[in-house]
Amino acid sequence: MAYGTIKVDNITYTNAGSDTTVTVSGLATGSGFSGLTITGTISGATITGNVGEFTTLTAGVATITSGVFASGTASAPSVSFIGDANTGLYSPGADQVAISTGGTQRLSINANGTLSTSSASALAASFTGTGSAYVDTTNGTGIFRVQLLSNTPTIGAATNHSLVFTTNNTERMRLTSDGKLGLGTSTVGAKLHIASGSSGATPSVNADDLFVETNGNTGITIGGSTSSSCSIRFADSASSSAGGIYYDHSTDAFDFVTAGNNRLHIDGSGRVGIGTTSPLATLHLKSAAGTDQLRWTDDTNSTAFLSTGTASSRIYTNTSLAFGTGSATFSEKARIDSSGRLLVGTSSSFSAGDYSQYSKLQVLGNTAGTPTNGVLALGRSEAATTITAGEDLGIVTFTDNAGNEFGWILCEADGTAGSGDYPGRLVFSTTPSGSASPSERLRISQDGVVTIKNGAVAEIDTLADGATITPDLAASCNFTVSISGNRTIANPSNITAGQTGSIFIIQGTGSNTLSWGSYWDFPAGTAPTLSTASGAVDRVDYIVRTSTSIHTVFTANYS
Repeated sequence: MAYGTIKVDNITYTNAGSDTTVTVSGLATGSGFSGLTITGTISGATITGNVGEFTTLTAGVATITSGVFASGTASAPSVSFIGDANTGLYSPGADQVAISTGGTQRLSINANGTLSTSSASALAASFTGTGSAYVDTTNGTGIFRVQLLSNTPTIGAATNHSLVFTTNNTERMRLTSDGKLGLGTSTVGAKLHIASGSSGATPSVNADDLFVETNGNTGITIGGSTSSSCSIRFADSASSSAGGIYYDHSTDAFDFVTAGNNRLHIDGSGRVGIGTTSPLATLHLKSAAGTDQLRWTDDTNSTAFLSTGTASSRIYTNTSLAFGTGSATFSEKARIDSSGRLLVGTSSSFSAGDYSQYSKLQVLGNTAGTPTNGVLALGRSEAATTITAGEDLGIVTFTDNAGNEFGWILCEADGTAGSGDYPGRLVFSTTPSGSASPSERLRISQDGVVTIKNGAVAEIDTLADGATITPDLAASCNFTVSISGNRTIANPSNITAGQTGSIFIIQGTGSNTLSWGSYWDFPAGTAPTLSTASGAVDRVDYIVRTSTSIHTVFTANYS
């Protein structure tokens, strides 16, 4: 076997091509190997094996320069171990060094000094004692540190920089230098900032502990098993359940609690109860009797209240209370002013009149248009086709503060009604002394007949003297006239059957005569002759029988 050339301490042994064995003596120890150059294949007492496969190398110091080892592979590393040829040191590429075990790369260092492993568990270390160990990296701006202490392991940035966590080469979480944690965002605006979807503008919530930026996504879901309830609690060190928001899965309801008491309840139908867990309406307010349930104010400190009162609910205000309608703007329809007047169709009360300005009900105009008259309608809760004679339609009653009735004005049906047929009558009643119930005093029937109950007091109108004197029975039924010449009493105007009255005739100068119109009917068809003395008083009593016939009785010369 050729051995090439062996040089020891300036002595060179050159293979002539036929020797297969060269023995170098006296070099087993000492410094002889420092001058030993081996090429080719040799064997000897001191060095055995081929180049790159030394089994024994005995000397003081051995220097092996570059170019000695091949690059190798993970399965056949350049430097391996006896009986374990696939475990050792090799170079996977230019300026790279790697370590393999079991034929697989486990650790590598590239030209930039970056250390990488083939798996998360490939790099491990064990530290004992009470000291600490560090893994530091620097990029020229700060240091990332993994600090392994006996009690408090630490991972972080030792300088004023954020700590960023990525997957798939995309940032997923950031811990800023001032201690804020951001999930899904690199612009962290709260102690915990969660951003779902594309991050929006920088939030101005730096004082918040939690900010969820949903950007149209779900946000936060708190859940458990399909039958469990969930809660968010707010408590200090003194109480673990002082307040919070609770979801009851069995009833699909939310409860808002403070000081351990339920304050607001939203049931599965969307009804909201404040002060009650059994709301009976879309918004149900409940409080103790006499306690305001709802209060609201404006910028002038005008205040309105909704209260249960001590016996009944009420809405009240320290100014006026307006009611209105309108889809875009408010249009006032009624108002209760600070004096307690109910104003309909106006926002200010009347300012004139002996009584109207003090009325607690003031109605201005109606819905037919503007300007229009005020209308107050009273109706019976029944259709006209079923209303019969004598049924009350509406009443205006006059009472004391307890409702005791001193009198009323009543409208009744004055016959059987029907479609387009509404007969009615007005009945005026007053309560006599010593009684508690009004009695009818005057009635106006559906055909205009006026009936006066229990007698009546009527005025006596004076007729103007003239050649022809015409009484107006719509103005009065009783008249007096003083004549100063021969006169004619003409047929009256506004005659209605049933009208009755008297005419007193006074002789002004004496011996005057009186003629009568054709409607005046006297006994035997003969007109009476007046008393002739000056100042004499005669009287004609009459009753209207028809619109053209007035029956009369003449009485002469009352002293």
